[in-house]
Amino acid sequence: MAASRNKVSSIVSGAGLLTSIFTKLDQAVRARGGSDEHIHRLSTPEGDAIFAEWASILVGRRVDSYPLTINFDRSIADMIVVGNYDGYVNPSITDQNFPVVGSGIVETEAVLVHLNRLATDAEVLAEIDRLGLRAGLMPELLALGAQYPDLQRQFLIVALGSVWARPLGRRRVGYLWGRPSRRFLGLAWLGLFRWHPGYRFLAFRK
Repeated sequence: MAASRNKVSSIVSGAGLLTSIFTKLDQAVRARGGSDEHIHRLSTPEGDAIFAEWASILVGRRVDSYPLTINFDRSIADMIVVGNYDGYVNPSITDQNFPVVGSGIVETEAVLVHLNRLATDAEVLAEIDRLGLRAGLMPELLALGAQYPDLQRQFLIVALGSVWARPLGRRRVGYLWGRPSRRFLGLAWLGLFRWHPGYRFLAFRK
């Protein structure tokens, strides 16, 4: 009989916790000008990505987003000029090695995924996919660098979606990094090491 009462107490306690969480969520949404429609999004397929993002924050991972305009009519060479990377640009970042796919000007949202731990290429890509995202491409990385030049001074940003390799050579991907006085555009090797906990990984909604 006592075990039965404990079970009921546990259920009631759990229900109270869920009610408290939902109440705080509703208050936070309303405080930001939200409505019932925004709450309803949680019950749709779109809500899966939202819950995944919340879970990442709770377990120590961060996902930050930035509105981004990408001009796919520009060449890689032109994007580099627009980005004004005054420290160093890897000479292998060319239109031949990283061709632009697509056309026109696209308004989108860039997402920076921060795992906050050492991680292999496969682990990073798996986390990006779990969040309902895809890895960013070189043109998207260059657009981010041009539109938000100070981001790379704060942390290194990697785009795992565009991969280049010489014949019989190791694969390489683009990254942005910087110092207070200089900004750099480089290439990193894949498969040689685990990524640093402080790095961010560029991603976009699928």
